[in-house]
Amino acid sequence: MKTPSKSQSQLITTITPRQSNDKVKAAKLQLAVRMTGHCAIRTIDHLSEIMRAHGQGSTLEHIQLHRTKCSCLIKNIIWPALKDDLIEDFRNKKYAIIIVESTDVSTQKHLCIIVRFFSDRKNEIFTGFLALISLQVATGENIFNLIDKEIKRCGQSLTNCIAFASDGASNMIGWKNSVWSRIKDVSPFCVQLRCICHSLALCICSAIAKLPSNIGFLLSEIPQWF
Repeated sequence: MKTPSKSQSQLITTITPRQSNDKVKAAKLQLAVRMTGHCAIRTIDHLSEIMRAHGQGSTLEHIQLHRTKCSCLIKNIIWPALKDDLIEDFRNKKYAIIIVESTDVSTQKHLCIIVRFFSDRKNEIFTGFLALISLQVATGENIFNLIDKEIKRCGQSLTNCIAFASDGASNMIGWKNSVWSRIKDVSPFCVQLRCICHSLALCICSAIAKLPSNIGFLLSEIPQWF
């Protein structure tokens, strides 16, 4: 039997760990993507331990991934790559923009921007997350400026915006000095789409206001008993 030469044995010991390391990295990225799409990121704390315990002799044996590292992979590697693909596909397209302003538990305001357009890559209408921006002042002018800045950063223009969707707040859809009024000035043929949930809530509030107060109180308390 021929034994491997010294150079051959060195070649095996230098390439195999690198290939194994690449497989481990690929597995970590795939797990991070699945965590983002299907469950809470902190689930990976327990899931990775189970995979290591039952993955002896496979790539899973070397998985060391917990929520801190998983979050960093999502924010610093996966999301920039996905956003670059989105921007490339999004450029020079007619699109609809969906925005919502919300306040988290730390009382910090955030603006979420989502775009909807026909994707040449997927050959279908695609809805993509564009940005999550911190807000200091939630006025119509400030929100519009932030949206305009983000859209231009993606190589697009608000003149290509054909539909605008948001909640029913006055700073969003007011006739004067709102985000909608400013977008309408830039894109005159843009169509406004109000949030169905907010519209239904306003209809219910108006209907309840027509009832006697005791009946309105009864209807609002009934769900709490079930």
